[in-house]
Amino acid sequence: RSAPDPLGRWRDAHVDRYRYEVDAARGLAFATYLEESSHRRMRDMLDRLERHLLKAYFGKPPEEPALIAIVRPEDAPRYLDRPEVRGMYLHRERRLVARDTGQSLTHEFVHLLHFADLERRKQRHPIWIQEGLASLYEDYTIRDDGSVEFHPNIRFNLARKQVLSRTAEPWQKLFAMSGDRFMQDAERHY
Repeated sequence: RSAPDPLGRWRDAHVDRYRYEVDAARGLAFATYLEESSHRRMRDMLDRLERHLLKAYFGKPPEEPALIAIVRPEDAPRYLDRPEVRGMYLHRERRLVARDTGQSLTHEFVHLLHFADLERRKQRHPIWIQEGLASLYEDYTIRDDGSVEFHPNIRFNLARKQVLSRTAEPWQKLFAMSGDRFMQDAERHY
């Protein structure tokens, strides 16, 4: 099978409406509508996050090229099925689409690296591991020494409220859930 060309497919669909950049050494391509300084800040943030994630979990970058697209608002419905969905990574397509450079981008970037690692190792992880790991990187700080500090966020607050009200899914049930069942109530389970 030939390697996918997610950047080529994006360019074919959007021609010159985006800024394109390829980082072949890291297996990443970018399509954004951001102005130069915002694009550079996004790249710097993802570079730092990737260094941390590769050292902490994944070892090496994707073997096949992947696209990171910060989508124009008018193009978003083509890739993100509901307005409240801020980003999505589709491994089959090797395409990460985000509406902005915030928490959804970092969440989906963790998925991109995680799926590449799973494919390389010929492994599958339950969805609660996939989403749990990605959710940690929605609000975090990478310190100068490379260590990470995770900050409470809305997901933490929702989980805490469920525990205190005794409405949280028991671990045994959560761990046994299928991916489809987990996603039926994603807001609660993340």
